[in-house]
Amino acid sequence: RDEGWGVMRIRAEAKGLLAPLAEHLAGSPEGSLPEVFDGGSPSPRLLSFSLDDAEGLGPVVPALPRRQGGGGTRSQAWSVAEVLRHVAALVGR
Repeated sequence: RDEGWGVMRIRAEAKGLLAPLAEHLAGSPEGSLPEVFDGGSPSPRLLSFSLDDAEGLGPVVPALPRRQGGGGTRSQAWSVAEVLRHVAALVGR
């Protein structure tokens, strides 16, 4: 909000950032998130992104490759809890 973004923009940014984490959580055999989640290889689309872009991350994140490099423990409870807490807040629960 300090950047002058409206609620819809903030929600779109949060969804874009949480999507890869939620996908990994739902699709991993452990049903969990690793301690370290590095975000994968840099993408040219992401490298050229600016927070001043009026469209935000919304159109950028879905097109990014989903290659992630997990590390540390393969299951971290607070990582899972935070993703679930924010996803629940975004869907209004």
